[in-house]
Amino acid sequence: MSNETKTESNRRGKLEMPRLEGEALEFAEKILSIGMPYRYAVQAFLDSFPSYAEHETLTESEIFEILKSRFQRMRRDTRRASYHKIKENEASLKDLLDCTPVASPLMRLIELEMMRQDRTLTCEQRLKVLGAAAREVERLMPRERTSPFSGLPDLIPTKSTTPSETETNGKPPPDPFGGAMMQNVIPRQKTPEDD
Repeated sequence: MSNETKTESNRRGKLEMPRLEGEALEFAEKILSIGMPYRYAVQAFLDSFPSYAEHETLTESEIFEILKSRFQRMRRDTRRASYHKIKENEASLKDLLDCTPVASPLMRLIELEMMRQDRTLTCEQRLKVLGAAAREVERLMPRERTSPFSGLPDLIPTKSTTPSETETNGKPPPDPFGGAMMQNVIPRQKTPEDD
């Protein structure tokens, strides 16, 4: 055991539950590699390995939460060996599914394209095919979620008053829009209506 590992374990304190090892660890890695949601993964794990549910001081819900947080770290922490094992399992599972036409997303897209090209489809059926294809593409390549308001300009000004306003009469003119409109107006601009 290295010095870093010793100091880490000293900082964390004693483990409340035993480490996942052997068959239990392999089972956890497999159920996490198929993308099972955490609460179902923990329940399946406890059903298969009931000895982890037996503890002197922890309640069942506390055991559930501890296992859930461990599973989350296994799936997300790139420094863990389990993370890399889960990724390997996911890749081999994907290769296996791609060989099975009904399970392959590419095959489903090809089938949907063949249906789309069918001239006998009604408009309603064609829309259903296009919707199914869009959902399949979204599953294959999820887009990055962004706010619909990210491209809008900032309406809250960073400075409170302009120097010309305070020099003229000591106080800024009243702004019924709370600064959103009046502070962004360039003073003394000539317009075509002024002529």
